[in-house]
Amino acid sequence: MALNTTTNLILNVTTKSANSSLGVTGLAVLQKLKTNAKQLAYGSTTITNGFIEISNTTVASTPVVTDSGTINEVTTFTLSSIVPYKENSTIATIRIIPDSNFRVVKKPSIEITSNNTNAVVYLKETSTANLYNLICNIKESTTIDFECNINYLTSPTAVVTNNINRISFGSSILDKIGQSKKIKIYGSPNTPFKLTVLNSDNNSILSYSNSTDVTPVGVKGCFSSTLNKKGYYTTSQRFPAIPTIRPTAINGSMAASGATKIIFDSLTDVLVGDQIFILDTNNRLINNGDTVKVITLNPDTDNANECTLSASITAPDNTVAIFKRATSYKVNISTTGNLKSTIPDSFPTYTFNQYLNPVLTATATCTVAHVSINGLTAGVVDSDSITGRVKQKDTGTMQLKYILTGKTFTVASGHPVTSDWTTTSGDTTFSVYDFKVTGAGTTTCTIFARILVDQWGVSDTVVDLNIDNIIS
Repeated sequence: MALNTTTNLILNVTTKSANSSLGVTGLAVLQKLKTNAKQLAYGSTTITNGFIEISNTTVASTPVVTDSGTINEVTTFTLSSIVPYKENSTIATIRIIPDSNFRVVKKPSIEITSNNTNAVVYLKETSTANLYNLICNIKESTTIDFECNINYLTSPTAVVTNNINRISFGSSILDKIGQSKKIKIYGSPNTPFKLTVLNSDNNSILSYSNSTDVTPVGVKGCFSSTLNKKGYYTTSQRFPAIPTIRPTAINGSMAASGATKIIFDSLTDVLVGDQIFILDTNNRLINNGDTVKVITLNPDTDNANECTLSASITAPDNTVAIFKRATSYKVNISTTGNLKSTIPDSFPTYTFNQYLNPVLTATATCTVAHVSINGLTAGVVDSDSITGRVKQKDTGTMQLKYILTGKTFTVASGHPVTSDWTTTSGDTTFSVYDFKVTGAGTTTCTIFARILVDQWGVSDTVVDLNIDNIIS
């Protein structure tokens, strides 16, 4: 059979190309003819291993697009080729190019629609995405001019946005002895994030940092990673025990038999509300019962190393004491993606609080001349305290009794009433019961009250009874 030297295949292709475009490239088609002749030193005929070989490149017309940009968009083009008969010949490549945010969801197939005179045509997938070889086989020695459709389907690509949707860690209240917290971050798969954990001095407490993050308090070490392919990440963070503010020792024998007003070697940096812990000779904590906190610093204004405590301490001279303070930690999550609206976008994202047990202190004050409360010097405030647990309900009762001396007393009409008590600080809620006064017209007047805690708060609470409202 002779080699073909003129176009014997004309393929007119039509495809619905909405949301895509087509790239068409004609390929060189090789023909071989066996011969006994030898390669001549002149002329253009190539003889290789006993075959005359010629190659002709398929001509692909420029694709024509109608109804461009609509769902009815159609692309047409024509392939003109010289091919051998009764052989599979790859005449062109067809590349489907999805529009932005679209993808091919049904692989293309080719269908002869008219003028088929015994030819076979099909597409074969290549190793390159959306690139196909167009293969044709002509069965008879004649020129074929026919029409085909290429059919495929595109669909919008789901727009994947990096989101952090939820952060889980349980309670934001930390145990005062320290604890580990599992922090779980949920969102879109592979969303990047940075985790920063800072103490009250804005120093990182992360056990492992692999990056830095810019925060309102400076550039800080952070842990940088991404959510896994299922859209979550879990990490464990260790929070230390509440910090020690001042180690010191009792200076004097005033507490040998128990006292609330005590002098120490140093109270530098100690504040009202700090908790005192007493240590034995082996530096082990001694259980002193209720939480004991600093109520007043320098109560007599003559010694900066003296303070009044919320409960009596019994300990000899030189007993070691340490003062500790409630603290908080800044836990911040940042991302180059988006935080769901339910996640705070302020700094820090969350605050973890480490509270001491709250103390409720009831004080009684009186500025009426010469009046003494419970045998104290006239004008000196009487204080009583009880300890609770953070957020605990319905626990704690104070039985209060104030014996007033120093004059003949007159009780104000309509008093006492619960509004004579005023909360001056704190968030513990309480109710006042059995509030009464006896001894009107005598030189000894006694006020009784019972305070019942409704709900402990997280901070120390002071409630003051202004006795001036009750007597004169």
